[in-house]
Amino acid sequence: MRQLKSLSLKWKIVGVSSLLILLTFAITSCLFYCIDNSHAGSLLSLGSLILFVSISVLIYLGYILIALLLRPLEQITNALDEINANNLSTRIELENDSKDVIQLVTSINTMIQRIENSFKQIQQFTSDASHELRTPLAILMGELEIGLHTSKSKQDFQEVILSALDEVIRLSKVVSSLLELSKAESGKLLLQFEKTNISDLLLDLLEDAEILSEAKKIKLQHSVERSVYAEVDSSKIHQALLNIIENSIKYTQEEGEVSIVLDSDSQFVIIEVKDNGIGMTEEELPFIFDRFYRADVSRSTAIQGTGIGLAIVKWILEGHDAITTVKSKPNEGTTFLIKLPKKRKTL
Repeated sequence: MRQLKSLSLKWKIVGVSSLLILLTFAITSCLFYCIDNSHAGSLLSLGSLILFVSISVLIYLGYILIALLLRPLEQITNALDEINANNLSTRIELENDSKDVIQLVTSINTMIQRIENSFKQIQQFTSDASHELRTPLAILMGELEIGLHTSKSKQDFQEVILSALDEVIRLSKVVSSLLELSKAESGKLLLQFEKTNISDLLLDLLEDAEILSEAKKIKLQHSVERSVYAEVDSSKIHQALLNIIENSIKYTQEEGEVSIVLDSDSQFVIIEVKDNGIGMTEEELPFIFDRFYRADVSRSTAIQGTGIGLAIVKWILEGHDAITTVKSKPNEGTTFLIKLPKKRKTL
């Protein structure tokens, strides 16, 4: 941190005031001395001299006082001049200064923090986009080059086009997810809360889950308490739960099992999504909500995904003040437990 050192404003004022009082006392004493000793002739000249000296001293003291008062502002200006895009983590630190200056510097530090956060979001978005778009673009380029420079039948060209289309669809999903996450983190994507029947919402999700599970012959079990309501953004909660359920199906082997349970108590809607899939280690669990994080590559390379879904899920659930717990063991499966408040917190 950039340190800002200066005397307390209170002691500056006390010091100058003390000098002025002493000066006034000295002038008064001299005048009384002249009057008491009937020095009428010298009174005028002495008074003029004292007045001149007093004005000079007051001007000098005023200059010192102004310089002392402006010194913290000068130091703040110098500190701000040194801050640029490469050292946005720099902060101005105070040592025993006035309340007003402390408030000013605190506001400046808060502003710098917001700028730093925005800068990091831009850098993160750029890094994420380049990281995730590089591979499908390379594949797309390679397939199109092969199609152009080799002789192929009509069927071969159709396969090349279909493969290229798959990569374009993947690119579109990545870009859409990145933009949504960027908007969410910058505060431009707002949640719209309303009283929602979570039971009906989850039953609708189960229909989609059935379609997803059929392809892998996964047994889908469910237990849904009826007429459970909560104040949520229904479309976002639908998106978050579908993503979690889709992940459970995706990371469960063929003929595996996925169970979905909806329960409630006086305060929370409790949703559990459990599978007996490939699972994760305890070391991997803290990172599953990070962008583009993949658990053990050797176990998940063949599984397709944008790598952004759980990052969006995290933002949605945090926006609802939900309590999320994830437990997992390799080759035994993963359990997501979500406790969703029934009512919004009022400020």
